[in-house]
Amino acid sequence: MHFIGEATVVINNNSGVNPRISGYDFSKVQPGDVIIYDAKEFVWSGGSWRLLGDEGSYVIKGSIRDVDIDEDAEISQSKIAGLGDTFNTKVDKVEGKQLSSNDFTDELK
Repeated sequence: MHFIGEATVVINNNSGVNPRISGYDFSKVQPGDVIIYDAKEFVWSGGSWRLLGDEGSYVIKGSIRDVDIDEDAEISQSKIAGLGDTFNTKVDKVEGKQLSSNDFTDELK
């Protein structure tokens, strides 16, 4: 892929429009040429400009917040910062045991 520049005419997905970039000869367009128009990146496929993405489609590592995650997302618990440490401070469940002792339960009664 090779970045060409910023188009000065409207470019849409699957269009074959000359992007009119200073110093760029559209008659010599090559598959892999990349241009920008209206904060969107397009790549020449050999017959048309194909949309690669726009500024809203990229994620920077560490920038994802809780509101960005879909309710149905299946995320490994090991990838949630500090979750393992939080679980390690919790009382383990032991079959047949309660969280309070029998002596304390009797005193409450």
